[in-house]
Amino acid sequence: AGFANFSEVLSFDGAFVRPILVNTLLFAFGSVLLATVGSVLVAHCIEQLHFQGFWRVLYFLPVVATVVAIGNVWKMMYQPAGLINGVLNKLGVNSIGFLSHASYALPSVTVVHAWASIGGAVLILTAGLKAIPLMYYEAAAVDGASPWRMFWQITLPLLRPSLLFVLITQFIGGLQSFALIIVMTGDGGPVNATNVAAFEMYQQAFKFGAWGTAS
Repeated sequence: AGFANFSEVLSFDGAFVRPILVNTLLFAFGSVLLATVGSVLVAHCIEQLHFQGFWRVLYFLPVVATVVAIGNVWKMMYQPAGLINGVLNKLGVNSIGFLSHASYALPSVTVVHAWASIGGAVLILTAGLKAIPLMYYEAAAVDGASPWRMFWQITLPLLRPSLLFVLITQFIGGLQSFALIIVMTGDGGPVNATNVAAFEMYQQAFKFGAWGTAS
């Protein structure tokens, strides 16, 4: 029944392609984009500060924390009476059902995953930044280049190997995400809005007993 399993899973009208596969790709690409941009900015800012070791440790702490702890903290912050909605209410915005509304659930979990993975990327990128010779920046400063132009024409091109590694590892992490979905949404809801491939594998095998489909 191996081919029958593939036919069922990859059927265009099946539940896997819509919305599970789409959710998986959106989650992976979204977390990659947010985490990569965020880690580049954070790493670049840390390079300009004193006590760089302290700031690197501070941003690395979410990587050390368990996914269950991170998911529960953010779940409480996303609640109607939580911190984020409290701030929005102070600004005159009505409370948003971040995890209960199908349109907001997946972006909300994606933001948490990206935030939690920034620390590891920051360590890699700061190492890449330190490997860039200072003479390039000194020569650019003598020529009158602005900090923004130095960033675009010196930092980013020479940071390309580190950026490629971060992009690959972040994308793999996004495709494998599983525990955060369970902690924050419980069942991939609402209405399969946060159901991704790794979570569906778990459900097919351990909840429905469909080992062939899960495999």
